[in-house]
This record gives sequence, structure tokens and C-alpha cells, in this order.
Amino acid sequence: MFRNLFSQTLIDLRDLEGDYRVFNLQIDKAQIILSMIIASISIFGLLMVDMVLLRTSLGCFSGW
Repeated sequence: MFRNLFSQTLIDLRDLEGDYRVFNLQIDKAQIILSMIIASISIFGLLMVDMVLLRTSLGCFSGW
């Protein structure tokens, strides 16, 4: 397993590296924004489920 991991090397793009990064920047930004929205929705959803299930003992949420 470790051999497979360490055998992967990054390809040096030299002169093309800047163009590659500029070309993929918008795609990367969109992917990160989408993943953050999905994570936020799931965290909010889990908090709502906790509040519904623990409605009688809301002290868990008020006293940190």
C-alpha cells in the first residue's frame, strides 16, 4: 500500500504549470464552494435532528 502511495510522483509541467493552474482555477473554486455548501447543509441537518431527538434535554445546546 505504501509503495503505491510513494510511487506516485507529481509531473513537473514547467512552463505549462501557470496556464494549467489558471485554466483550472474556476473549476477548483466551484468545486470547493459546492463541497462547503454540502458540508454546511449536512451539519445543519444533523444539528436539527439532534434538537428534535433531544428536545427534552436542551441543556446540551445551551451550556458550553
